[in-house]
Amino acid sequence: MDYFDERPGRTRLASLSMDQDQCISSINEAFRQTLGYTINGLQGAKLESLLTRSSRIFYQIYFLPMIKLNGEIKGMQLSFKSNIGESVPMTVDVVSRVTEGQEIYNVFLAPLQQKFDNNNGEG
Repeated sequence: MDYFDERPGRTRLASLSMDQDQCISSINEAFRQTLGYTINGLQGAKLESLLTRSSRIFYQIYFLPMIKLNGEIKGMQLSFKSNIGESVPMTVDVVSRVTEGQEIYNVFLAPLQQKFDNNNGEG
């Protein structure tokens, strides 16, 4: 299974989509379960707000410029905050696409103890 399916609900990896303002527009069940959030609690939130303090800095310095420059990111490591405040380190891949004139970012995440597996989508 290709984890770059471009449809956030169509992968077993945690995934989300965000708009060009980095606001979350959709998440899949794996993402919600990994971090313990509800869909309503994430819809419209900035991705940056889910990151730990050190990952926010890294996000601002590297993530945003890299996605603007290359249109994709592979293998970046960021730490997310769970709904109970625990740090959850994840490997992040991002693909940018344009839909109806709007830039959309599809973000695929795997907890650091898992590995991306292009054959079956399991870590």
